[in-house]
Amino acid sequence: MSDAIQDAAAEALKEAVPWHTVGIITRSSAGDCEQGIGTGAVVRWHKHSLILTAKHVVEGTPPEELWFYLRPDGTLNTHAVQDVNPANIGLESRRRLPVCAVVLSEAEDLALLDLDVPPTGIDNLRFHALDGDASTPQPGEMVIVAGYPSDLGHPVGQGAMAAFLSIQATFIEQPRPLHNHSPANHFLARHEFSTDGIHARGISGAGVWFRRIISSGIWHANLELAGIATHYYPDEQLLEVVRVERVISFLRSTYPENITLSLAGDNSCD
Repeated sequence: MSDAIQDAAAEALKEAVPWHTVGIITRSSAGDCEQGIGTGAVVRWHKHSLILTAKHVVEGTPPEELWFYLRPDGTLNTHAVQDVNPANIGLESRRRLPVCAVVLSEAEDLALLDLDVPPTGIDNLRFHALDGDASTPQPGEMVIVAGYPSDLGHPVGQGAMAAFLSIQATFIEQPRPLHNHSPANHFLARHEFSTDGIHARGISGAGVWFRRIISSGIWHANLELAGIATHYYPDEQLLEVVRVERVISFLRSTYPENITLSLAGDNSCD
């Protein structure tokens, strides 16, 4: 693939991924309301409409206290990192979503939020149908990561912070011998915004997406989930991502037999 074609494909994928992405506002680790920020990937697993995220993002925040940022209407309004501020971008309103159950993984830093939504879904969200046979692409594959880094946040009032979506095209790295890193369960991808001084904090829980190539005469995004970003190695400027195979294992162990924290006292949204 030529550089021009690859750049065009990356831009098209950057436009598509935010439809499957939410910002998650949580309590801070100190327990203060609306101080934490994370990201989630919006998927459908059989009959369940889910937000996948990192366990450490939502752990400690009751479901009814979670707030969400969704993709804005229309074509995305993009800016360079140095130009990000509420004055020239404007603000999107946070909103509640009907979270009826939260499930935390015991094996990985993963969590899911089960949503009570109609089959038509929710405006500005598209639930990606997750394939049970999905597999992680090989090193060198281009992937797209959309998330809400806290370093891009701007105060807009007492105790309030505006969050902005960052979108980056990066590549799966070769495995490295890093602390607590298991190549069998995780892969690495470079955090491209580190060169702009942007830490990956807040990108935790983001979906890492790639394009599945289908032989046809028409180009489509054909998004597939490669995994969920959960950790960051700042010295190496690398994101650690739970492989999609591990994500699917979590989903299979959760449904139909699961233990949940449910607002209604049930084990699912049904």
